[in-house]
Amino acid sequence: LKTELASHPTHHQAAKLLAGWERPSEVQGSPQPPEETHQNRPLISVVIPTHNRARYVVEAVNSALSQEFQDLEVVVVDDGSTDHSAETLAEIDDPRFRYVPKPKSNAPDTRNHCMAAARGPWLLWLDSDDMLLPGWLARLGSILEAGAEADVYYGNLEVVDVRGRRQDIIRYEDFAGKNALLLTRLVHGNPLPLPGSLVRKALLEEVSGFDIEFTRAHDYELWTRLAPLARFKHVPFLAVQWRWHDGNMSSGSVQRDLSFDAKVVQRLLTRHPLKDLFPDLPWQDWPRAQSQAAQQLGEIFARYGEPEKAREWLAESQELDPGAARREQYAASL
Repeated sequence: LKTELASHPTHHQAAKLLAGWERPSEVQGSPQPPEETHQNRPLISVVIPTHNRARYVVEAVNSALSQEFQDLEVVVVDDGSTDHSAETLAEIDDPRFRYVPKPKSNAPDTRNHCMAAARGPWLLWLDSDDMLLPGWLARLGSILEAGAEADVYYGNLEVVDVRGRRQDIIRYEDFAGKNALLLTRLVHGNPLPLPGSLVRKALLEEVSGFDIEFTRAHDYELWTRLAPLARFKHVPFLAVQWRWHDGNMSSGSVQRDLSFDAKVVQRLLTRHPLKDLFPDLPWQDWPRAQSQAAQQLGEIFARYGEPEKAREWLAESQELDPGAARREQYAASL
Protein backbone atom coordinates (compact mmCIF):
# COMPACT_ATOMS: atom_id res chain seq x y z
CA LEU A 1 0.00 0.00 0.00
CA LYS A 2 1.46 3.33 -1.01
CA THR A 3 1.59 6.28 1.34
CA GLU A 4 -1.51 7.74 -0.33
CA LEU A 5 -4.13 5.40 1.12
CA ALA A 6 -6.88 6.70 -1.10
CA SER A 7 -5.28 5.15 -4.17
CA HIS A 8 -5.28 1.63 -2.73
CA PRO A 9 -7.91 -0.85 -1.53
CA THR A 10 -9.46 -0.21 1.85
CA HIS A 11 -9.60 -3.11 4.31
CA HIS A 12 -13.28 -3.49 3.40
CA GLN A 13 -12.37 -3.73 -0.27
CA ALA A 14 -9.50 -6.06 0.61
CA ALA A 15 -11.96 -8.44 2.23
CA LYS A 16 -13.95 -8.51 -1.01
CA LEU A 17 -10.83 -9.04 -3.07
CA LEU A 18 -9.97 -12.05 -0.95
CA ALA A 19 -13.44 -13.55 -0.99
CA GLY A 20 -13.15 -17.29 -0.96
CA TRP A 21 -10.37 -17.28 1.65
CA GLU A 22 -12.60 -18.36 4.48
CA ARG A 23 -11.41 -18.56 8.04
CA PRO A 24 -10.46 -22.17 8.80
CA SER A 25 -12.96 -23.91 11.04
CA GLU A 26 -10.13 -24.78 13.41
CA VAL A 27 -9.68 -21.09 14.17
CA GLN A 28 -13.36 -20.59 14.87
CA GLY A 29 -13.29 -23.38 17.44
CA SER A 30 -10.04 -22.36 19.12
CA PRO A 31 -9.81 -21.13 22.72
CA GLN A 32 -10.96 -17.55 23.06
CA PRO A 33 -9.19 -14.97 25.23
CA PRO A 34 -10.84 -13.89 28.47
CA GLU A 35 -13.40 -11.11 28.42
CA GLU A 36 -11.88 -7.67 28.74
CA THR A 37 -12.49 -4.01 28.25
CA HIS A 38 -10.66 -1.79 25.79
CA GLN A 39 -8.89 -0.13 28.70
CA ASN A 40 -7.26 -3.26 30.09
CA ARG A 41 -6.20 -5.06 26.93
CA PRO A 42 -2.49 -4.94 26.09
CA LEU A 43 -1.21 -2.97 23.12
CA ILE A 44 0.98 -5.84 21.90
CA SER A 45 0.44 -9.58 22.16
CA VAL A 46 3.69 -11.51 21.82
CA VAL A 47 2.50 -14.81 20.37
CA ILE A 48 4.69 -17.91 20.51
CA PRO A 49 3.61 -21.15 18.81
CA THR A 50 5.50 -24.17 20.09
CA HIS A 51 5.87 -27.92 19.75
CA ASN A 52 8.37 -29.93 21.80
CA ARG A 53 10.67 -27.00 22.46
CA ALA A 54 10.98 -27.34 26.24
CA ARG A 55 14.70 -26.71 25.90
CA TYR A 56 14.18 -23.21 24.48
CA VAL A 57 10.64 -21.96 25.07
CA VAL A 58 11.18 -20.44 28.53
CA GLU A 59 14.06 -18.36 27.15
CA ALA A 60 11.74 -17.12 24.41
CA VAL A 61 9.04 -16.16 26.92
CA ASN A 62 11.49 -14.44 29.26
CA SER A 63 13.02 -12.48 26.40
CA ALA A 64 9.59 -10.88 25.93
CA LEU A 65 8.65 -10.45 29.58
CA SER A 66 12.00 -8.80 30.36
CA GLN A 67 11.56 -6.09 27.72
CA GLU A 68 11.50 -2.50 28.94
CA PHE A 69 8.17 -2.05 27.18
CA GLN A 70 5.44 -3.28 29.54
CA ASP A 71 2.11 -2.86 27.71
CA LEU A 72 2.09 -6.45 26.52
CA GLU A 73 1.02 -10.01 27.06
CA VAL A 74 2.87 -13.18 26.13
CA VAL A 75 0.81 -16.10 24.84
CA VAL A 76 2.29 -19.53 24.18
CA VAL A 77 0.08 -21.87 22.14
CA ASP A 78 1.32 -25.44 22.48
CA ASP A 79 0.68 -27.70 19.49
CA GLY A 80 0.40 -30.97 21.41
CA SER A 81 3.91 -31.14 22.87
CA THR A 82 4.91 -34.52 24.29
CA ASP A 83 8.02 -33.29 26.12
CA HIS A 84 7.98 -31.40 29.43
CA SER A 85 7.05 -28.02 27.91
CA ALA A 86 3.91 -27.68 30.03
CA GLU A 87 5.75 -28.37 33.29
CA THR A 88 8.54 -25.98 32.39
CA LEU A 89 6.18 -23.18 31.44
CA ALA A 90 4.12 -23.71 34.60
CA GLU A 91 7.03 -22.27 36.56
CA ILE A 92 6.60 -18.83 34.96
CA ASP A 93 4.82 -16.60 37.48
CA ASP A 94 3.78 -13.46 35.64
CA PRO A 95 0.20 -12.22 35.15
CA ARG A 96 1.08 -11.12 31.60
CA PHE A 97 1.79 -14.71 30.55
CA ARG A 98 -0.74 -17.27 29.32
CA TYR A 99 -0.27 -20.86 28.22
CA VAL A 100 -2.79 -22.35 25.78
CA PRO A 101 -2.40 -26.09 25.06
CA LYS A 102 -4.17 -27.70 22.11
CA PRO A 103 -4.24 -31.08 20.32
CA LYS A 104 -1.53 -31.62 17.70
CA SER A 105 -2.35 -30.24 14.27
CA ASN A 106 0.30 -28.30 12.37
CA ALA A 107 2.27 -25.06 12.39
CA PRO A 108 -0.11 -22.75 10.46
CA ASP A 109 -3.11 -23.95 12.43
CA THR A 110 -1.23 -23.26 15.66
CA ARG A 111 -0.43 -19.75 14.46
CA ASN A 112 -4.15 -19.22 13.78
CA HIS A 113 -4.86 -20.33 17.35
CA CYS A 114 -2.32 -17.73 18.47
CA MET A 115 -4.35 -15.09 16.64
CA ALA A 116 -7.57 -16.24 18.27
CA ALA A 117 -6.09 -16.30 21.78
CA ALA A 118 -4.37 -12.91 21.56
CA ARG A 119 -6.04 -9.95 23.26
CA GLY A 120 -4.00 -7.11 21.80
CA PRO A 121 -4.62 -5.24 18.51
CA TRP A 122 -1.02 -5.91 17.45
CA LEU A 123 0.62 -9.35 17.22
CA LEU A 124 4.38 -9.78 17.61
CA TRP A 125 5.46 -13.15 16.21
CA LEU A 126 8.19 -15.06 18.01
CA ASP A 127 9.21 -18.67 17.46
CA SER A 128 9.73 -20.73 20.59
CA ASP A 129 13.42 -21.37 19.89
CA ASP A 130 14.21 -17.67 19.25
CA MET A 131 14.61 -14.65 21.53
CA LEU A 132 13.61 -11.00 21.31
CA LEU A 133 16.57 -8.67 21.60
CA PRO A 134 16.49 -5.88 24.21
CA GLY A 135 14.84 -2.67 23.11
CA TRP A 136 12.83 -4.08 20.20
CA LEU A 137 9.43 -3.74 21.84
CA ALA A 138 10.27 -0.29 23.19
CA ARG A 139 11.16 0.79 19.66
CA LEU A 140 7.89 -0.58 18.30
CA GLY A 141 5.89 0.84 21.19
CA SER A 142 7.19 4.34 20.53
CA ILE A 143 6.22 3.99 16.86
CA LEU A 144 2.69 2.88 17.73
CA GLU A 145 2.21 5.58 20.35
CA ALA A 146 3.27 8.23 17.83
CA GLY A 147 0.60 6.94 15.44
CA ALA A 148 1.01 3.78 13.38
CA GLU A 149 1.42 4.47 9.68
CA ALA A 150 1.88 0.83 8.67
CA ASP A 151 0.22 -2.54 9.17
CA VAL A 152 3.42 -4.62 9.32
CA TYR A 153 6.66 -3.59 11.04
CA TYR A 154 9.75 -5.78 10.80
CA GLY A 155 13.38 -5.52 11.82
CA ASN A 156 16.63 -7.36 11.22
CA LEU A 157 17.67 -10.77 12.53
CA GLU A 158 20.79 -11.86 14.37
CA VAL A 159 21.52 -15.47 13.45
CA VAL A 160 22.97 -17.40 16.39
CA ASP A 161 23.99 -21.00 17.02
CA VAL A 162 22.63 -23.29 19.70
CA ARG A 163 24.81 -21.54 22.32
CA GLY A 164 23.68 -18.07 21.31
CA ARG A 165 26.90 -17.17 19.47
CA ARG A 166 26.43 -14.79 16.56
CA GLN A 167 26.83 -16.35 13.12
CA ASP A 168 25.40 -13.66 10.88
CA ILE A 169 23.11 -10.64 10.64
CA ILE A 170 20.28 -10.57 8.11
CA ARG A 171 19.26 -7.06 7.07
CA TYR A 172 15.99 -6.63 5.21
CA GLU A 173 14.86 -4.25 2.50
CA ASP A 174 12.38 -1.49 3.34
CA PHE A 175 9.15 -1.89 1.36
CA ALA A 176 7.43 1.21 2.74
CA GLY A 177 5.37 2.58 -0.15
CA LYS A 178 6.85 -0.09 -2.44
CA ASN A 179 4.18 -2.77 -2.62
CA ALA A 180 4.70 -3.32 -6.34
CA LEU A 181 8.39 -3.97 -5.69
CA LEU A 182 7.52 -6.33 -2.83
CA LEU A 183 5.27 -8.32 -5.15
CA THR A 184 8.09 -8.79 -7.65
CA ARG A 185 10.48 -9.85 -4.88
CA LEU A 186 7.99 -12.47 -3.69
CA VAL A 187 8.11 -14.26 -7.03
CA HIS A 188 11.76 -15.09 -6.38
CA GLY A 189 11.51 -15.97 -2.67
CA ASN A 190 10.46 -14.70 0.73
CA PRO A 191 11.98 -11.25 1.38
CA LEU A 192 10.33 -10.68 4.78
CA PRO A 193 10.92 -12.16 8.23
CA LEU A 194 8.11 -13.45 10.40
CA PRO A 195 10.17 -13.67 13.66
CA GLY A 196 9.97 -10.33 15.43
CA SER A 197 7.45 -8.89 12.99
CA LEU A 198 4.57 -6.82 14.35
CA VAL A 199 1.32 -7.22 12.42
CA ARG A 200 -2.05 -5.55 12.88
CA LYS A 201 -4.40 -8.28 14.13
CA ALA A 202 -7.46 -6.94 12.31
CA LEU A 203 -5.68 -7.26 8.97
CA LEU A 204 -4.70 -10.87 9.67
CA GLU A 205 -8.30 -11.63 10.56
CA GLU A 206 -9.56 -10.07 7.32
CA VAL A 207 -7.42 -12.44 5.25
CA SER A 208 -8.28 -15.42 7.48
CA GLY A 209 -4.78 -15.79 8.86
CA PHE A 210 -2.45 -18.56 7.76
CA ASP A 211 -3.46 -21.14 5.18
CA ILE A 212 -3.39 -24.50 6.98
CA GLU A 213 -2.62 -26.32 3.72
CA PHE A 214 0.87 -24.82 3.83
CA THR A 215 2.52 -26.82 6.56
CA ARG A 216 5.73 -25.23 5.31
CA ALA A 217 6.27 -21.75 3.85
CA HIS A 218 3.00 -20.55 5.41
CA ASP A 219 4.57 -17.20 6.28
CA TYR A 220 5.75 -16.79 2.68
CA GLU A 221 2.24 -17.61 1.45
CA LEU A 222 0.70 -15.11 3.88
CA TRP A 223 2.95 -12.28 2.69
CA THR A 224 1.82 -12.87 -0.89
CA ARG A 225 -1.77 -12.19 0.14
CA LEU A 226 -0.87 -9.16 2.23
CA ALA A 227 1.51 -7.64 -0.31
CA PRO A 228 -1.17 -5.86 -2.41
CA LEU A 229 -3.15 -4.73 0.65
CA ALA A 230 -0.98 -3.91 3.65
CA ARG A 231 1.42 -1.10 4.48
CA PHE A 232 4.89 -2.46 5.27
CA LYS A 233 7.67 -0.69 7.16
CA HIS A 234 11.20 -1.82 7.96
CA VAL A 235 12.66 -0.64 11.26
CA PRO A 236 16.49 -0.64 11.18
CA PHE A 237 16.97 -2.44 14.48
CA LEU A 238 18.10 -5.92 15.55
CA ALA A 239 14.81 -7.51 16.55
CA VAL A 240 15.39 -11.20 17.19
CA GLN A 241 18.06 -13.77 17.83
CA TRP A 242 17.18 -16.36 15.22
CA ARG A 243 18.56 -19.64 16.45
CA TRP A 244 19.99 -22.24 14.08
CA HIS A 245 20.08 -25.75 15.50
CA ASP A 246 19.61 -29.34 14.40
CA GLY A 247 15.88 -29.28 15.12
CA ASN A 248 14.81 -26.47 12.78
CA MET A 249 14.68 -25.77 9.08
CA SER A 250 16.96 -22.75 9.29
CA SER A 251 20.15 -24.62 10.05
CA GLY A 252 20.18 -26.63 6.83
CA SER A 253 20.49 -29.88 8.80
CA VAL A 254 16.85 -30.67 8.03
CA GLN A 255 15.94 -31.26 4.39
CA ARG A 256 13.45 -28.62 3.28
CA ASP A 257 10.41 -29.48 1.21
CA LEU A 258 10.56 -26.74 -1.42
CA SER A 259 7.36 -27.92 -3.09
CA PHE A 260 5.47 -25.48 -0.84
CA ASP A 261 7.56 -22.57 -2.15
CA ALA A 262 6.67 -23.69 -5.66
CA LYS A 263 2.97 -23.69 -4.71
CA VAL A 264 3.32 -20.13 -3.44
CA VAL A 265 4.70 -19.03 -6.80
CA GLN A 266 1.95 -20.92 -8.61
CA ARG A 267 -0.67 -19.05 -6.56
CA LEU A 268 0.96 -15.75 -7.39
CA LEU A 269 0.61 -16.63 -11.06
CA THR A 270 -3.12 -17.28 -10.67
CA ARG A 271 -3.69 -13.92 -8.94
CA HIS A 272 -1.47 -11.52 -10.84
CA PRO A 273 -0.62 -10.91 -14.51
CA LEU A 274 2.96 -11.50 -15.57
CA LYS A 275 3.39 -7.80 -16.22
CA ASP A 276 2.83 -7.06 -12.51
CA LEU A 277 5.16 -9.83 -11.37
CA PHE A 278 7.94 -8.92 -13.82
CA PRO A 279 7.48 -5.16 -14.37
CA ASP A 280 11.10 -4.53 -15.42
CA LEU A 281 10.83 -6.60 -18.59
CA PRO A 282 10.42 -4.87 -21.99
CA TRP A 283 6.62 -5.09 -22.17
CA GLN A 284 6.55 -2.77 -25.18
CA ASP A 285 7.69 -5.94 -26.98
CA TRP A 286 5.10 -8.29 -25.55
CA PRO A 287 6.31 -11.67 -26.93
CA ARG A 288 9.88 -10.93 -25.87
CA ALA A 289 8.82 -9.90 -22.36
CA GLN A 290 6.60 -12.95 -22.00
CA SER A 291 9.47 -15.14 -23.14
CA GLN A 292 11.83 -13.64 -20.57
CA ALA A 293 9.23 -14.01 -17.80
CA ALA A 294 8.68 -17.65 -18.77
CA GLN A 295 12.42 -18.26 -18.69
CA GLN A 296 12.70 -16.83 -15.18
CA LEU A 297 9.76 -18.93 -14.03
CA GLY A 298 11.35 -22.04 -15.48
CA GLU A 299 14.51 -21.35 -13.50
CA ILE A 300 12.50 -20.64 -10.33
CA PHE A 301 10.56 -23.91 -10.55
CA ALA A 302 13.76 -25.81 -11.29
CA ARG A 303 15.31 -24.34 -8.15
CA TYR A 304 12.29 -25.51 -6.15
CA GLY A 305 12.60 -29.08 -7.40
CA GLU A 306 9.75 -28.98 -9.93
CA PRO A 307 11.44 -30.07 -13.18
CA GLU A 308 8.19 -30.74 -15.05
CA LYS A 309 6.86 -27.23 -14.45
CA ALA A 310 10.30 -25.85 -15.23
CA ARG A 311 10.35 -27.58 -18.63
CA GLU A 312 6.85 -26.31 -19.43
CA TRP A 313 7.82 -22.70 -18.77
CA LEU A 314 11.12 -23.02 -20.62
CA ALA A 315 9.32 -24.58 -23.60
CA GLU A 316 6.89 -21.65 -23.63
CA SER A 317 9.81 -19.26 -23.48
CA GLN A 318 11.44 -21.01 -26.42
CA GLU A 319 8.22 -20.93 -28.44
CA LEU A 320 7.84 -17.18 -27.88
CA ASP A 321 11.48 -16.47 -28.69
CA PRO A 322 12.96 -19.32 -30.75
CA GLY A 323 16.43 -17.80 -30.77
CA ALA A 324 17.08 -18.43 -27.07
CA ALA A 325 19.86 -21.03 -27.03
CA ARG A 326 20.39 -20.54 -23.29
CA ARG A 327 16.92 -21.91 -22.57
CA GLU A 328 17.54 -25.00 -24.69
CA GLN A 329 20.74 -25.71 -22.75
CA TYR A 330 19.02 -25.13 -19.41
CA ALA A 331 16.04 -27.33 -20.25
CA ALA A 332 18.34 -30.12 -21.41
CA SER A 333 20.08 -30.08 -18.02
CA LEU A 334 16.86 -30.73 -16.06
